[in-house]
Amino acid sequence: MNSDDVAATRILARKMLRKKARNDIIDASFNRFTRHEDPNTLPSWFAEDEARHMFCDRLQPTKAEM
Repeated sequence: MNSDDVAATRILARKMLRKKARNDIIDASFNRFTRHEDPNTLPSWFAEDEARHMFCDRLQPTKAEM
């Protein structure tokens, strides 16, 4: 683990100290890829909704936090 990984882990741990942020992180971990379903079998409205609500960018630490 390099220093950037350690810093990102500490930032994520600090965010998880607050209940709302912790619940947001947990809720963001659920998406259509968690069950490994074939995207071609999913309804189009579902795929569009998932694309709109992906939270992966939120979990990345900002430059100010680093």
